[in-house]
Amino acid sequence: MSAPTDATNDTIGTQSNKGLSHDEKKLDKGNSVPFSGIFWRDHEPWLKTAGYILRSRYHPSWVASWFTDPKKIKFGAEDYIKAREISLIDATRERDGLQVMLKKIRLQYHPAEIEIANLFSSEPLASDPRNHCIPIYEVLTLPGDNDTAILVMPFLLPMDRPPFVSLGEIVEFLQQIIEGLHFMHQQNVAHCDVKVDNVMSDTRRLFRVPPHPVVSSLRHSGKGEPKLSLNRMQNSVKHYLIDFGLSNFHPPGSSRLQSPGYGGTRTVPEFQDNSTQLCDPFAVDVYCMGDFIRTRFREGENRSAAFNGLEFMDDLIADMVQHDPKKRPTMDEVVERFSAVVDSLSKWKLMSRASTVDETTSERIVKNVRYWIGIY
Repeated sequence: MSAPTDATNDTIGTQSNKGLSHDEKKLDKGNSVPFSGIFWRDHEPWLKTAGYILRSRYHPSWVASWFTDPKKIKFGAEDYIKAREISLIDATRERDGLQVMLKKIRLQYHPAEIEIANLFSSEPLASDPRNHCIPIYEVLTLPGDNDTAILVMPFLLPMDRPPFVSLGEIVEFLQQIIEGLHFMHQQNVAHCDVKVDNVMSDTRRLFRVPPHPVVSSLRHSGKGEPKLSLNRMQNSVKHYLIDFGLSNFHPPGSSRLQSPGYGGTRTVPEFQDNSTQLCDPFAVDVYCMGDFIRTRFREGENRSAAFNGLEFMDDLIADMVQHDPKKRPTMDEVVERFSAVVDSLSKWKLMSRASTVDETTSERIVKNVRYWIGIY
């Protein structure tokens, strides 16, 4: 079965509704998807033959449930929830019911992504415990389209879903992510886009009822809040680096330099003042990792407050974000220094609650009491 080509219509909607009656046009609106979903809707039948089932919203025959059931509230319907990114969508693997993510990539823009993803998903690297690159289950190639491929990956959650409870959980998270970037560098691969939304966690086993793939604060059904059955201290969680669209392999003996300006971290010193000077992507990775830890855990960003009790990271972070890339430590040195700092922490320090700087004194007292009696 051939896969259809991309739709060119950039408006909200699906098929043309010319020739429909007024009532039919009203119903046809319920069969619309945003532009970001047109590719997935048009390829849904082909994906089904490949063994992957999309949510009903992305079926060509879909009609919104709030049109067919007048009692249903539009904003409370599961099929109202849209995929957030044009290149990503959740799916269910038909043979075993596993929840997965599908990522569409354009090979002309990201020629090395499949090669690098497969490198870390193949033995002997795949089973190495230091490997924290998101695994690739399968690569789907579209018939008649040599420029588009679909990566099948595990469904992961944001790193703080569910929230960190203890300082030990944060330390474990940092250890894994630092180790993961170090492992990539040992294979002569620079990630080139380390940032908060390219770090995710496999916390699915902590939930009694799985969260929704788009709105993780809802159950998979779209109704109610997902309930936890375990916490991170009761069940180990693996954390991953994702998205190798900008990653590069630099064979031993080859030049490690490349043009500046890539990735989502705009504060990289080498990228300032419209610089055209070639830079070392491995040193940039070190900066981006340090900046990620600094902004997410020590300073806080967006709606996420900084954490108390992580002062032991400050000296290492400061060195990782040095303005001069030659003064930054390598990932070998980062791992060594991080391990030494963690070894100096007491058991009680690691067991202490992960409090945030925005808590009031009364909030902190109540949360500490609940924490130590086991109510999270």
